[in-house]
Amino acid sequence: MKINLLFGILFLASCTPKHDEVRIEGQLKNIDDGIVVQLFSTEGNVGKCFMTDTIKDGKFSFVYTPEDNGLKTVDVMLRSNKFPPMSLQLWVRKGSDTEIYGDNPYIYSWNVESHVDEQRFRQKLIKSSLKEWEDFQRLSIERIKCYMAYRSGNDAKFKTKADSLSNVCDEITLGIYKNNARIMLDSDINEAWMHELGNLARMLKFKKDAPIRTELQQLYDMLDDEQKKSDAGRAAYLALNPPVVAKVGDIAPDGDIYGLDGNIHHISDLKGKFVLLDFWSDGCGPCIMAQPELKAISEKFKDKLEVVSLNIQDRKGWENVSKKHSITWHNWNDLQGNNGLSALYGVKGIPYFVMISPEGRFSISDPVTEKTISL
Repeated sequence: MKINLLFGILFLASCTPKHDEVRIEGQLKNIDDGIVVQLFSTEGNVGKCFMTDTIKDGKFSFVYTPEDNGLKTVDVMLRSNKFPPMSLQLWVRKGSDTEIYGDNPYIYSWNVESHVDEQRFRQKLIKSSLKEWEDFQRLSIERIKCYMAYRSGNDAKFKTKADSLSNVCDEITLGIYKNNARIMLDSDINEAWMHELGNLARMLKFKKDAPIRTELQQLYDMLDDEQKKSDAGRAAYLALNPPVVAKVGDIAPDGDIYGLDGNIHHISDLKGKFVLLDFWSDGCGPCIMAQPELKAISEKFKDKLEVVSLNIQDRKGWENVSKKHSITWHNWNDLQGNNGLSALYGVKGIPYFVMISPEGRFSISDPVTEKTISL
């Protein structure tokens, strides 16, 4: 009994964080010094660079103190056309140490060592498709070079090759996702598992013929009631059971939409005027650039038009971005991300604009480029 008790104490001590920081160390070979490494955080589906370092003697590092003890994802990206246009996602929390080892530009081939269970699960997925990821990254670098050559010389052969490489990359991606799904079926559910479920859902949402429907349904059936209510759970359900997307002439989709003060609003409350819906988020540069025009439109046509900016971030991200920008028109959020009104209006990219007639019918989408509506 004493031996077992002593073992338990030692085990708990070994699991206790020795510091309150997040520490990420990179040791790379065959990688040029001077390359800038960026560390991104993601909040409400918006990625922001919050730390940078420069590779010296093959090394880079990031150390910071997180706001809380929660599990988070951060992304490492290297700013060089010698690397694939993708980031290395890491799962971290206060007290975690992450060590990254690599000897080539294919960042998904790098070995990541961590005691965080979610990071270990992610590495398990990547290693199971390591050759496919290496092929994908190699072709991605080649594809970018072809696109750059096309843009500089307008030679159609480069665009043709780039498009062909994109198709091959898409096929590789499908194979990787299908393999990930098989592994997930035999794995315990954690936050990294749920994150990957969201990735699979997005794949099926945008590529309805992707051969992962059966696996996605099986994975969804593994969730408990609370997990099904999560963002990833709702995304999986909608991918498996696509909502009816509104068409021109339909009654405009509606639902509970929240103001920053917590009050609930509805699009139907604005009946009698044209309504311009603006789907946006903080990480969308064109969304922010459009705000002066939205302000001008809302003021010029205030007797005939209501402008409603529908933010698709989570509450914290929405509140933070609203503090940075003076939005004098309706600034609302249904707090369902891409799984609420965004899905019902068929939004696949932002900024996305929808015009609703005074009778409350879906009139046109992307009316900024439409010339048939006259106020």
